[in-house]
Amino acid sequence: MKQFSTRIFIPALAALLSLPVIAQTPSLQSFDPTSQAACDAHLPPANDEPRNARIADCANLDGDLIETDFAILRQRVGTENNARQAAFVKLIAAFERYGNRRLEVVDVLCGDGNGCTVDAQIDAALINYKFLVLTELARTSQLPSLPAVTPLQEATQLATARSRILAAPTDAKPRFPAVLDNFEQSWQTYRDAWLYYARLTYPNVPAATWRAYLLKEHLDQLERL
Repeated sequence: MKQFSTRIFIPALAALLSLPVIAQTPSLQSFDPTSQAACDAHLPPANDEPRNARIADCANLDGDLIETDFAILRQRVGTENNARQAAFVKLIAAFERYGNRRLEVVDVLCGDGNGCTVDAQIDAALINYKFLVLTELARTSQLPSLPAVTPLQEATQLATARSRILAAPTDAKPRFPAVLDNFEQSWQTYRDAWLYYARLTYPNVPAATWRAYLLKEHLDQLERL
């Protein structure tokens, strides 16, 4: 697999733990890298800037802000008990695998070219941003109320999404189904790590709420393929 410029994919554990401690802020500084309005608000557009260059510049800026938000998150987790901190370390490790498997999917689907690098930058920024949003919603008790999802319903929805993706016309390499399966397996590990960390850290939030939210986020990721 060729190496993308994924500096913005922050959650490698060593990088997370080495970030400087900074003052806590009640809201995220990073933004949705797929939102043109959010990009324009943080980085005034230049009239003659090519679209791909503009998108890449926004993703890079978002990466800097993501670093700041992860530093805040690290500081917050550092005040929790040992069990929660250990669960968070496992969550970050699972999150990193999930993000990297996503980039492998982008690699297989996209192939070569500068546009592929931009796609990878956006995907990396978006995955990080969604993770930070989830932690912020949980911390402020603002997780949306979603219908409970049973394991069977979850499996059915994932199977439907997988069938749709594999049935779509694509120039992807023959190994794409295996890469997609690796991505799905990494999500299951990530989901379980979140459920365990959430049970320790946010005991008032039902597991079904977490499961439904995590499934929705993952299905949104699959929809982007």
